[in-house]
Amino acid sequence: MANGIESKEKVHAILNEIKETRDSIVKSLSGIDYNKIMHAHDWIINNLDYEQNITNNNVYNLYGALIEKSAVCEGYAEALKYILDEVDIPCVLVSGTA
Repeated sequence: MANGIESKEKVHAILNEIKETRDSIVKSLSGIDYNKIMHAHDWIINNLDYEQNITNNNVYNLYGALIEKSAVCEGYAEALKYILDEVDIPCVLVSGTA
């Protein structure tokens, strides 16, 4: 995903790609909420690389996490929240500095 303004069609294609990835993860979630949370967590840590090179802006967002499979902590958190929101498990993002 380029940094900057994308066409409307490109934005819709990107959003659909992100939703499809989320939906495939959600389909694999089952059991009580704790099990769903742990499975979503495990999917993230087993499929994403923690990015050391933060010059790529996508490491902070869903596209970086779910499509490029590379993110920093913010991207990891955004991905988990996005997945849990879909299965109605309350989740909030808390920001801070490191």
